[in-house]
Amino acid sequence: MDMITWNESFSVGVAELDSQHQRLADLINLLHAQAQEPADNKLLEKAISKLTVYAFTHFGDEERLLARCGYPDLEAHIAEHEEFGQTLMRFSRDAAVGMLDQPRLFRFLKEWWAHHILEMDRQYKPFVTAVRSD
Repeated sequence: MDMITWNESFSVGVAELDSQHQRLADLINLLHAQAQEPADNKLLEKAISKLTVYAFTHFGDEERLLARCGYPDLEAHIAEHEEFGQTLMRFSRDAAVGMLDQPRLFRFLKEWWAHHILEMDRQYKPFVTAVRSD
């Protein structure tokens, strides 16, 4: 069962970012599915690393767009991105040494999705939509 099921209410009004958010959800769901299998720390470490790399790619695209639009809360947004990446890297290191707390990892991902994607990212939706339509 997927942890995150994408729906249009998650849209931020920018097709490229929506597509990237869908990919993030897919990677989280893949990681969750892999964790349901017998423990393979290397597989989980790889999946967390893949999610981390993709997240940073997405964050860069999102931050560049928000900077071009003069988004006023960009610094706070960047700080949340950096915190997310650092936390994922810690989980990846934990997986590498067989110390991954899976319930904590998935609680973190679910809470991050609810807070960052559904709250923080949606705050820029009207701003970016207005600027992009000018």
